[in-house]
Amino acid sequence: MEVRLQQVTSSGAGAVVATDITAADGSFSLATGSDDEYYIRVVAGRYQGGWIGSKYVERRIDDAITHAPGATLGKIWAHPAFMRGVVVNASTGNPVKGVAATARDTADPSSLEGDPDTTNRNGVFEITGITGEDSNNLKLNGSSQGYETGFRGCSAQVVPTWGDACGAPLGRIGKVFLDKL
Repeated sequence: MEVRLQQVTSSGAGAVVATDITAADGSFSLATGSDDEYYIRVVAGRYQGGWIGSKYVERRIDDAITHAPGATLGKIWAHPAFMRGVVVNASTGNPVKGVAATARDTADPSSLEGDPDTTNRNGVFEITGITGEDSNNLKLNGSSQGYETGFRGCSAQVVPTWGDACGAPLGRIGKVFLDKL
């Protein structure tokens, strides 16, 4: 993930003075070159982008904190920006290809989150570009393949209505069981 160090100005974030790519363990190092205060910005990718706050990557710069040169941040938590899972036939356990998968805001079923996807031959889908925090409702449309359409329920079975759905966590969600029509 790309991380940028930006100068603090009277109107918010100023020029980018350094960039780095996080290592496998999430660590990074940004050299300042002066005694100014800085914001640290995380560029969206597999994790949601934003500004580093006290413990989390925040979406709004108003929630960011400034850092002095040489500051040690400790652990900062970032939400995944994707939802990945496998759609399988509820009876046979075999993967189901060609099922449309969309993420919906848990507060508004008409509000799409991220970029929809269609399951591949292994039943795998990955919805990317999700900006909402915590969880979303997953909607599956299997009608073109002879399967049900509905939302992921609490037991990973598909339920017919948004009101019966359980929010799916961001990141890897495992299997979703779809019934044949």
